[in-house]
Amino acid sequence: MSHKFSIGQAVVFSPGAREILNIATRSKITRLMPKEGAEHQYDIQVESDGLQRRAREYQLQPMTAFGRQ
Repeated sequence: MSHKFSIGQAVVFSPGAREILNIATRSKITRLMPKEGAEHQYDIQVESDGLQRRAREYQLQPMTAFGRQ
């Protein structure tokens, strides 16, 4: 199974409840990472602060799901 998202794609990052930042944030995929267990991972850049983060596929939704591109 391949990655659901591609480099440069705009996504919404929703970290888990245990994360310090637990609000959905517009982000961009910067790198496809190998699976960890059964889940694909991505490096993303958070639009609001420019920080790079590592995200699991379940934490991401395409911007189109939120009515934006």
